Amino acid sequence: MFVNPLGHWFYLPPIGEKRKEYEVSFRINIKPKIQHWKEEYFLTDTVIRNLEKAIAFTRFVDDTLGKVIDILFKVKSLILQAVNVNFGERLVIQNQINENIRSIAHLLKECTYDGINPFKGNSFVIQYGYNSRDYLIINGDKNGQKGLVVKAKAGPNGRTYSIIDIYNLGNNSTVALYSYDGLTGPAELNLTNFDPPFPIPIIPIPIPIPIPIPIPPIPIPIPIPIPIPPIPIPPIPIPHPPQPPLPPPSNLLRFYFWVSGSFEQLQSSLQHVEKAIKVFDAIRGYFGIYTNSFQQLLEANLFKKDNVSFALSEIEFTEYIQDIKERIKKLQKEQINLLLIENFFRFHKYLIKLLFNTSLR
Repeated sequence: MFVNPLGHWFYLPPIGEKRKEYEVSFRINIKPKIQHWKEEYFLTDTVIRNLEKAIAFTRFVDDTLGKVIDILFKVKSLILQAVNVNFGERLVIQNQINENIRSIAHLLKECTYDGINPFKGNSFVIQYGYNSRDYLIINGDKNGQKGLVVKAKAGPNGRTYSIIDIYNLGNNSTVALYSYDGLTGPAELNLTNFDPPFPIPIIPIPIPIPIPIPIPPIPIPIPIPIPIPPIPIPPIPIPHPPQPPLPPPSNLLRFYFWVSGSFEQLQSSLQHVEKAIKVFDAIRGYFGIYTNSFQQLLEANLFKKDNVSFALSEIEFTEYIQDIKERIKKLQKEQINLLLIENFFRFHKYLIKLLFNTSLR
């Protein structure tokens, strides 16, 4: 129920001396409150617009993360299909997995709201209150740094794996989604604990087999021995075999998806996709918490705006009634004066008619 913020000043007291006291009190007490409630109204309206923008942003990110998780479930289904098939069918499945990861990369790249992409390390700032400390930074610390970056890279063919990398901008020992509230301070969602072990994938490189070419016999002349001084021959470097990719550092969260490698790597890919689903679901839940908080703040500010609007309308109505009454008083005085003048002329005409037995026209 709405509580009248101005108390008894809304109600008109009886006519008399108390009315004069009321009019004085109205000018002294109500006028400052009118200005206060007008400022409160415009501030609340600004906060409402900020919260509506924040809700649109978090819901947009939530929708993107939901689509990413749906694709990861498809990838998990494909990995399970690859367990009991031959190598040729695994190549086909790997191509399908790469195509799904390519779709994830496209979703992450296009997740831009008002020029802000949270998966590229951009921070989102919202002013959710009237005070200078009523602000929130999502995907960043107090200085708007350490933004979370999510990248997906699909393999070009069925013999190569796809990866998803998650890391923070700058030098950071862990992988986390940071936020900072001007009132409550920093908060973070640590994602490092979701990192599963994975054997280092070795990409098979085909070695070309030389094809014998028939060479016709060439007559060899009898060589004449000529003394040749020995020429120093530098040692020929022995080529090293191709090195596998290094394991990800501690400040990088990496997920591999590879079913065309060894059976151990296929099993690890299943672990990776399950962990990836948990990580993205945790990030989605983090944004969902802010969506719910913004929604509650929005409802409270909408209710407050209605109350302030009602208070202003009551005040304006009271002022309007006062103005009407003042006008009525003024009109009454003018009408009384007109009646006095009119009656005076009528009485004057009556006297002339009575005394002189004539009339004025």
